[in-house]
Amino acid sequence: MSLADRLGAVSLAILVGACANSVTTGHTYRHPAARNFAQGVMVSGPLLIEVRGDPYAVERAERDAAVLAATTRAFSWNARPRLTTDPDAAGSRDLRLVMGFNAGGGGGRGQCLGRSEGGEPLPEGAVDLQATLCDADVPLSNAYGRLPQSMGLEDPAFANLIWLVVHEAFPREMQRREGGMMLIMD
Repeated sequence: MSLADRLGAVSLAILVGACANSVTTGHTYRHPAARNFAQGVMVSGPLLIEVRGDPYAVERAERDAAVLAATTRAFSWNARPRLTTDPDAAGSRDLRLVMGFNAGGGGGRGQCLGRSEGGEPLPEGAVDLQATLCDADVPLSNAYGRLPQSMGLEDPAFANLIWLVVHEAFPREMQRREGGMMLIMD
């Protein structure tokens, strides 16, 4: 086997290994104005981020701080995102983003109704995340993602999971008027 063949085989193995741990995301529903709803709350006070479940075996305050920091970075479409995990500091307790870790299924409505408390850490640092933008008990957007393995809260892959799921839940929208109608495109 030539050196070029060996380098090609090694490169392929690295690529396959990297893909094996790539984040997968999807959504069940995305309101086209989800960003507008969040921005509306952030005008009067921070948007509440409810964190449920344990992606890793850490203290709640440490978990909440890491999730809040990663979610704030994920709100890159807003120049000054105002987010909090403290219900008393929130601009609204009804309009909130519920981040459910390792909940094992369930839908956005269940998250909005508080039926899911999330789950415990998974083997190999795998993390399942469901993010639901709720207006009281009504889901406005619901997205999910899976990270097959990670090393903990400081792992960039964990922040990447949050980034991707938040962007899945809050679609970019373009609005323009045509013939008196408002078109919303993703």
